Amino acid sequence: MEHTYEQQLLHYRRDFHRHPETAWLEYRTSAVLAGRLEELGYEVQAGEEIIDPDKMISPIGEKARNSHRDKVLEEMPEWKPYLQRMGNATGVIGVIDTHRPGPLTAFRFDMDALPIEETEGGGHLPCRQKFRSLWEQKMHACGHDGHSAVGIVLAEKIKNNLDKFRGRFMFIFQPAEEGAKGGKSITDSWKYSIPDYLFAFHIGFAKPDELVCGVDQFLVTTKFDVTFTGESAHAGTTPNKTRNALLAAAEATLRFQDIPPSPEGTIRVNVGCFTAGEARNAIAAKAYLQGETRGETEKLDAYVMNEVQKLIPQCAAHYQAGSELRVVGRTASEPSDTRLCRLIAREAEKLGIYREITLHRHFPASEDATWLMRMVREHGGEASYLLFGAALEAGHHSPEFDFDEQVLMKALRVLYRMACVLQPAGEG
Repeated sequence: MEHTYEQQLLHYRRDFHRHPETAWLEYRTSAVLAGRLEELGYEVQAGEEIIDPDKMISPIGEKARNSHRDKVLEEMPEWKPYLQRMGNATGVIGVIDTHRPGPLTAFRFDMDALPIEETEGGGHLPCRQKFRSLWEQKMHACGHDGHSAVGIVLAEKIKNNLDKFRGRFMFIFQPAEEGAKGGKSITDSWKYSIPDYLFAFHIGFAKPDELVCGVDQFLVTTKFDVTFTGESAHAGTTPNKTRNALLAAAEATLRFQDIPPSPEGTIRVNVGCFTAGEARNAIAAKAYLQGETRGETEKLDAYVMNEVQKLIPQCAAHYQAGSELRVVGRTASEPSDTRLCRLIAREAEKLGIYREITLHRHFPASEDATWLMRMVREHGGEASYLLFGAALEAGHHSPEFDFDEQVLMKALRVLYRMACVLQPAGEG
């Protein structure tokens, strides 16, 4: 049976990798997961059934959404009922009840890909094994294809052994982690019982043969978009009769790097996308930035974001341009529970599949699973965010990114072990 689970992990991981879907467009992925969960006997809700459209953070435009849905339906028209159920949102939650008294354990898995063109290099495993992305400018460059694969196979393994457990299990397949949109959208729309335990994880960010049982500090991030509005004119004849939006945006981009560091800890600010202008011989009337701040704590992220908010109108005013800033995503900082981390370490050691087991570690990036972790911990539950180390072909968010698929089985075994320890069948 373990060999069968390993085959399924590879099947799902590679299928999701071929069909990467970016934030709020995970319709195909959601349909595959919802359909399989229902086949297994889970009570399933998806899309708008779990996320209130009015509480979605930075939803995708109607044109892009409809275009992608049409592409999915063209490939698999039998999924139309699932897409209709989802409406304008994505994501899946499945719950199964053992009908024996016990706790509710939740597992959270992110689903979305990145707007990155995957390499066509011959040494890249997805190229060699023919599961490279089929969709242009989209790629699973962060391992979420593997996360979702672990989730659906874990759901099957728990269902196949349901007589060994008590209580209930919840599987949360979360959309829009990239950009920090989906986690808070789900918690703000929450209508379920609050889990007693919550597990989330990431592939990588640890040594290949290392398990980190819990992240105790995430970088907090705020994602923002800025529009600068000026007035165009001929660049040769009347450059003085204009308001240059491009220069305002360029000045802001540079001045962000001069934000004073804080003695209290790490801060970051980055502009990842800059679009401006209409023609080489015209002064730009519009400019757009997509950026983010990060801080070692929520206080530090708020500090650097406040500095960004002060600089933007200053730079706009310098060129008599207007500016509008929109916050389009945000994470929190929430630690993993020490008791749960110790339990993970103890049980992982018994499995004997990791050479190195680390109890806690700071996370060098951000995660919106923190909103779910906070919700659980505020209601008296326990949560942990694990790191499953794996050999990587290249760094996260790189066109060459890939991971050693052996990590999938390791993650499955650790998470299943936690279910066995926390919810064994027996007296209530």
